[in-house]
Amino acid sequence: MRELPKVTPLKLLSWCWTLFGLFLSVFGFLKCRSNSESSRIACDSTDCVVTMVRGGAVIEETAFPRVNLMSAELVRLYQGEIVDPTSLSRQKRRTTASSYAIKWLDAQRQTHMRPMSSRGLGRQVPRSRVQEIMKYIKREIHEVDVSQARYTSGVGLICCIFGVLLLLMRAAVGNLSSSGDGDGTAGGRSGGSSAQYRHRDVRKAG
Repeated sequence: MRELPKVTPLKLLSWCWTLFGLFLSVFGFLKCRSNSESSRIACDSTDCVVTMVRGGAVIEETAFPRVNLMSAELVRLYQGEIVDPTSLSRQKRRTTASSYAIKWLDAQRQTHMRPMSSRGLGRQVPRSRVQEIMKYIKREIHEVDVSQARYTSGVGLICCIFGVLLLLMRAAVGNLSSSGDGDGTAGGRSGGSSAQYRHRDVRKAG
């Protein structure tokens, strides 16, 4: 019966190292994907369509006539919701983020206000988006198509980077150890051959 190869502690450590690197890479990728989001408002001369995407899937798509688009304005977000910063404590106010929202009327003449992101977009992006949409509302332009997307997560990105680094380090260490084993084997063989030749020379001399 053929014996199974022995698993040395070094091999076990190597396998764990590789599996952990793969786990971090896959976990980071899935984390980034689940936290990805994008939004878009596209309007022509008669109608507007608002599309919201989360985790690669469309979660909302709303269409309405151009005349029902009421306004676009700068907003502050706290945990993804529009808030009035003056109603928050100083500590919570520091964690709010800048974004923008659009306001429109539905078919029942109900007013809706929708933030175009659940995370902050900085200061310049919301301002430029609001200016462009307001030009459309004021009929200075007759088409508008603005969008923004975010495909990364802080935790996911860190996991991806560390996972890839672990795999690269594992590959480098594996190559070095393979080279060292090869050199040692070659050296042993050459040493054995030299000893054999010396033994033959001694026999001839005798």
